[in-house]
Amino acid sequence: MNKKHVFSLALAVLSIFGFQSCSNDDDNSGTSFRWSDQSVAGTLASTNSPDRYSSYIIIFDEEETGKLITSTSEFEGTYELRNDSLIFNTNDTEKWFFFDVIDNELISSKYEVRFYNEDGTYNPAAVQYNSTFYQSEIPVSNELVGNTYVGDLYKLFTSGVFEENYNIGFDPTGDYYVSGEEDHIHYETYNNIAFRSEINGKKEFGVLINGELVVSALDGNGFSYWGTFEKQ
Repeated sequence: MNKKHVFSLALAVLSIFGFQSCSNDDDNSGTSFRWSDQSVAGTLASTNSPDRYSSYIIIFDEEETGKLITSTSEFEGTYELRNDSLIFNTNDTEKWFFFDVIDNELISSKYEVRFYNEDGTYNPAAVQYNSTFYQSEIPVSNELVGNTYVGDLYKLFTSGVFEENYNIGFDPTGDYYVSGEEDHIHYETYNNIAFRSEINGKKEFGVLINGELVVSALDGNGFSYWGTFEKQ
C-alpha cells in the first residue's frame, strides 16, 4: 500500500471517530444536570419540640440565586457547591442550609440560624433544628390541581390532635383550594409541587413530599398549625 492510500485510510478512520464523538456529545448535551431543574423540600423542627414541624421548599435558578419558601414568607437567597456540599443561605445571611452531595444526589442536611455582628462574625441561634429533605425533579404541570388530601391537623399548645380528618382540596380548573372550613382560597404555586396562601391573617404553606402533602400554617394570632395529609 503506497503512502497516499495509507494517508487516505487514516483520514477516513479519524473522520469516523470524530463523527462518533460529535454524536455522543449531542446525545449527552440534553442530559446535563442542573440544579434549576430540581426541587429540594422538607421539614424543620426545633430539637426542643421535635413533633412540631414546619415545611419548606428551596427553588434554584440558573444564576446561583434562589428562594426559600415557608409558611411565613418567601426569602431570597443564593446557593453554591463547595467541597461536595450544596450551601443555600438567605440574603439576610440568617438562614443557612447545608447539604452533602454525591453525584448530584443529596445525602444529608443541616439547617442553622445565625445572628451576624457588625464585624462579620456571627452567633448561632440558641434554638437548634432537625431537618429533613427530599430531592425531586420539577414536574411539567401542577401536581396539586384536582386532588384532595386528608389527615390530622395539629395546633401549638393543643394536646393531641387538634382536628381529625382535616380536608385540603384543590380546584381542578384554577388556582383555588379548600382548607377546612375556608373555601375558594387563592394560592401561589412553586415548582408545581407546593402552594402558599394568605387570607384573613392566616398564612398556609404545603409541599408534596413522597406523595404526601406536608402542611404548616400560622394564623393571625401567632398560633402555628401543621400536619401531613394523604391523597384520597
